[in-house]
Order: sequence, then C-alpha cells, then structure tokens
Amino acid sequence: MPRFVLDDDCYFLSWSESSNLKGSMGVSVTEVYPVSDESFCSDDSQPIAYLHPQKTGSMIHHELEINGVVIDGNMLQKLIEELYDRKLHVNRQVSEEFSGKEKELKDLGLELEKTKEDLYLCEKQLDEKDQELKKLSERLAAKKNKLIIGNIYREYCSNKSFEKRLQKLSAVSRETHVVLAFARDYDDNNRHTDRKFKEFFDKDVNPDLITNFKKNLPSNSKVKLFLCIGNRSQKYPFRITDKYRWVNNATSSLERIIKHYGFDGIDVYYTSSSSNAKDFVYAIGTVIDELMEQRIITTASLALSPFMNRMDRNFYDTLYKKKPHNFDYVVYQTHDDADSIPLIDAQALITIFNDLASNHNFPKEKLLAGHSILPKDWDTVPYPVIFTALPKLIKDGTIRGTSMWAITDDQP
Repeated sequence: MPRFVLDDDCYFLSWSESSNLKGSMGVSVTEVYPVSDESFCSDDSQPIAYLHPQKTGSMIHHELEINGVVIDGNMLQKLIEELYDRKLHVNRQVSEEFSGKEKELKDLGLELEKTKEDLYLCEKQLDEKDQELKKLSERLAAKKNKLIIGNIYREYCSNKSFEKRLQKLSAVSRETHVVLAFARDYDDNNRHTDRKFKEFFDKDVNPDLITNFKKNLPSNSKVKLFLCIGNRSQKYPFRITDKYRWVNNATSSLERIIKHYGFDGIDVYYTSSSSNAKDFVYAIGTVIDELMEQRIITTASLALSPFMNRMDRNFYDTLYKKKPHNFDYVVYQTHDDADSIPLIDAQALITIFNDLASNHNFPKEKLLAGHSILPKDWDTVPYPVIFTALPKLIKDGTIRGTSMWAITDDQP
C-alpha cells in the first residue's frame, strides 16, 4: 500500500530518522499519546509505518494522506528534508548551546571556588585583625584602669558578689583587697556588747566560698582578704567602758571570726566614737598587736574617716604614729564626711592627699584613695571629681591605689 492515511484528529505521530531504510532518506512513524501539555509517550516502541519519497513496501509508503490531503513525490521529499534539516539544526544548536552553557558553568564554578578562597582568606584576615583589636582593647583597658586604679585595688563588700568580679580585676591591679564589712561589738538588736565582736555580712559568705575564691585566682595574682571592724553608721560608734576587758574579749572574738573564714588581716573603719582618742588608740592598737604576735593576721589597714581624723581629734593620726609597723595600708574615705562642704574641685581633693602625706606623715606608698559608687555619697565628692583627681594622684605617686565602697543601705 503506497499511501499512509492519517484520518483521526486524535492520532499523534512521532517523526524520526529510520535505520531500516538502509541509509536512504526516510522517516519512521510511531503512534504516541500525550501525558501532559508538552510531553508524549509511546505504548510500543515499534514504528507503525515508514515514509520514503520513492520506495514502497509492506510498511513503506511514498504518499501521506492527512484528512483527505495527499502529500507525495516532491512535497514528501521536501517535508522529509525539512524534518531532517530541522532535527540536525536543532541538535547542532542544542549541542552548541549545551557546550557553551557547560563551559560557562565550569567557568562559574572556577570563579566560585576562587571567590570561596578569597572569602576564606578575608575571614582569616578579619579574624586575625579582630584578635589584634581585642588584645589592643584589653591593653588599652588595662592602661586606662591602671590610671584610675593604681597598683592596689580594694573593694568593700558584704555579700558574695565579689567572688567572680574580683577574680577578673585581680589581673588589672598588682594587688587586690577584698574587705568584708562589718564585724562589730553590737548584737542583732543594735545593743552594745562592749568587746564581743560578731560578723554582720551576708550568710552566703562562708569559709567554703572564700576557700574556693582563693583557689580559683590566677597563679600570679596577689589577693588579700580583710575583716572590717566598725561601721559607717552613727548608730554604732566606737565605745568602751573597761579598756582592758575590751581588749581581751575583742581579741578572742575576732580571732574566732578570722580563723573561721580565713581572713588575712583587719581593716579598722570607725566613723564616730563615744570614747576618747586615747582609749581608742590603746584598745585598737593592742588588739592588732596581739593578733599579729599570735600570727592570727599578717596585715592591717586604717580607713580614715575625715570626721575622726581632724586635728582636734587625731584618732587615726595618733594610732598610726604609735603603731606604724602594724598598718600596711591607709585608706582615706573621701565620701564619709557629711558635715564638710562638698568638694567640687579635683585640685582640692588632690591637696587633701598631699596634706595627708606631708602634714599627717602617712607614707605615700601606703595611701589609697577611697570613694563610693553610690549616688547618695556623691554629695560629699561628686563622681567626676574623684575620677578627675585619681589619674593625677596615681601618676604623681601621691597614692598607691584606690578603694571602692559598693555596699548599699539594704546590706548589713
């Protein structure tokens, strides 16, 4: 049958080059059906017919009829040639496009790898710069702290807040002091016990806490723990009725506290007294003497209150002059004199410390500048004044370090 008839509108054909026609120009026809808008599938891979412009046979046709329209001879030849040309052209174009895209993707891949390497190097350089900046910031912070802290940093506490904070600060100053306040010879009802001291800092400060604090300090740090006796409040003045009995009982009660917690020394911090300076000097001086002779403590300090150290009183001046070898540190508490005119000039504060060294004979290598971080204490010395004066005092060697009061009214 020379003619292949296509008379079904729903009949789809797939045109492809046929190897069964022995290399001559012809195509095979395969029946397919749609599986989507753009995709077709064949149930049987075998062709249902072959088309050739000249040859005929059992399945070879040289005419094609589509809905009554006959395509034969030259028209079929032309149709087949167009199919061949289109296929070859498309294949060539696809191949060229694919080859171009493949090369483009390869180039992009190489460029991406190069970009990754560049990014890695940039990240590495940024990390190195970040580390350098961090070290520089630490050095600058250390120098800045050095200007306002000095070789010694002291902090008055009444709870365990010092534990982690001062471990870090110990790397800033050559020597760090933790001063736990207070121990006083008063009971829980504020009644004077006359010589029997009791600790009034938080119960969360215990011997284990202090032991662990010391154990976790950097190996090159120098830290001392002081028990502060006295009080900032006018409710608890220094008072004795029998100075000899006071010395005996004060020594034994303080020995118990010091051994229990593991303190290194005592800090004497009274802001008022109902006894005279002579009894104060004898009682405090003798207690410090006995505790040192028994090696209960290895160091001691005086926290000068401006009110207690005026020329007409001389509590601390006289005590230091009588026992200078007992006191390694002298802290002038700038924030304690509520009766004085507020110091609004840094130079006036600098003059006070120069006076302590020259007229009161407190050695500069023992002097510490005490200040409070509590806003209510800034009425005496505003914070900007103390921070303006500190760098000059430290640079000139007038003081050896600084001391900070950080205990609020709701703490013991």
